[in-house]
Amino acid sequence: ERGGLGASYREALRIASRDVVGTPFTSTLTEDTSRPENVPGSAGLSALQRGERLRRIDGSDAGEYPAHCKFSLKARVTPGSFKPIDRGEPGVETRGSDGEEEGDWDAFGELARGEGGARHRKLGAGSGWRRERSGSSRRSGEGFSAPGEGGKGEPSMVGTLRSEDCGYELQVRASWFRLEDYYRKAMNYSLMIIFTVPAQIYLLVKQTEYSGTQAGMAKISLACVGWQAVLDSYQCLMHLTAGIIVETLFHSFSTAAFFQFTLFSVFEMRVLLQIWKSRRPNSEQNWLEIRRDLSALYSRFYGGFLLGFVIMYWCADSPWFIALLCNSYWLPQIAWSAWHNAKKPLMPAYVLGTSAIRLLVPLYVFGCPENFVRVKPQFWVCWLLVVWVAAQVTALAAQHVFGPRCFIPDKYLPEVYDYHRRVEPEVLASAGAGDEECGEAGGVDCVICMNAVDATAPRERMVTPCNHFFHRECLERWMEVKMECPTCRGALPPL
Repeated sequence: ERGGLGASYREALRIASRDVVGTPFTSTLTEDTSRPENVPGSAGLSALQRGERLRRIDGSDAGEYPAHCKFSLKARVTPGSFKPIDRGEPGVETRGSDGEEEGDWDAFGELARGEGGARHRKLGAGSGWRRERSGSSRRSGEGFSAPGEGGKGEPSMVGTLRSEDCGYELQVRASWFRLEDYYRKAMNYSLMIIFTVPAQIYLLVKQTEYSGTQAGMAKISLACVGWQAVLDSYQCLMHLTAGIIVETLFHSFSTAAFFQFTLFSVFEMRVLLQIWKSRRPNSEQNWLEIRRDLSALYSRFYGGFLLGFVIMYWCADSPWFIALLCNSYWLPQIAWSAWHNAKKPLMPAYVLGTSAIRLLVPLYVFGCPENFVRVKPQFWVCWLLVVWVAAQVTALAAQHVFGPRCFIPDKYLPEVYDYHRRVEPEVLASAGAGDEECGEAGGVDCVICMNAVDATAPRERMVTPCNHFFHRECLERWMEVKMECPTCRGALPPL
């Protein structure tokens, strides 16, 4: 133990003596000469390494050690279309008018020279500098700000931030960034949102008028409208947060957030409540049951809101997948129409207008080379989103024209009630059909128009599951208003 303690003190004394004389920690040529303690002229062991070595000698626990590190920045500027100081191509050796060799220009446009006017060559070992003999780097894009990294090929800086004391070296690349351009782009984006959200509200109001009856609202998928409401709530929260963080953009972004808050909290939530109410009988629930169903509706909405955050967190490395998932809001309507045989639930103008407006934000982020979020363009994502949304719109159009089950085999779907089904003679007799004295062959009164119905003509009459007969035109118009039997108030299946 005494010998081990003496060796530790000797090691500490050796380290201290090396630091005092300012010689490298080792003089052997077999060592790695790029290490800080082996660079000629350095103070020997770096400050961080010396502190760690002393900690091990003292047997102390690992912790944080303050270190005073001096850093030197060596950088070069590659000019783009905008040149603050037009003094030639940096990194290219040129000759002056008097034949004297000119030097490199530094990051501030000043000629780099040493003491006494001598040319200072920034080509030392480990400095990270490279000489450029021609302007090929500008043409090839090396050291050149790409779209989404400053825009318009403006000046970029590449350099090395190095600390000889602590043995750290950081590679630095900076792109030209004009704050006023950033604010201008952000303002244009916020104006796009401010003008498009009222258009969404207008389309939603028109869709509500188109499906203003109980039967029309029952055809709309609750998940489809809820999906869009969750997306609008995300955008509202995002714009409000951006306005709070960047004070200059607060007014424009808070206005956009207010419009989107109005869209999802007033208009879309009202449509959700109307859809929910259309699927509930009017007189079969008490107030407690209504409150329970409303709580379940709001729980599903906020549950979907939180689930979206979880999905975005786990898929943060794949933003294209998040965008694809967010633009799949028509899928629930396609599935609902096919499963319940809901005919023409959505207005075509609403589908086309909503699809186009909701594509603006992802196309701006992934397709605009000068977007204010500084995301590199990914045009393949734009094409993917356009094709995906167009496929959904095409499916809705096919269901609107050829029927909700036009592209799905019937064996995979539940049976649809046939209002023109064959009726047994006993049912006709119980309904009063066949009154020959009144001249009504199979005569049954239609309680809607109070005229006789020929119950023996399947194409002209419709019979409900509760065996009540009506004219085809009368019952179809009635079902556009209520999904209840006009005679007994029983629930009616969709057409």
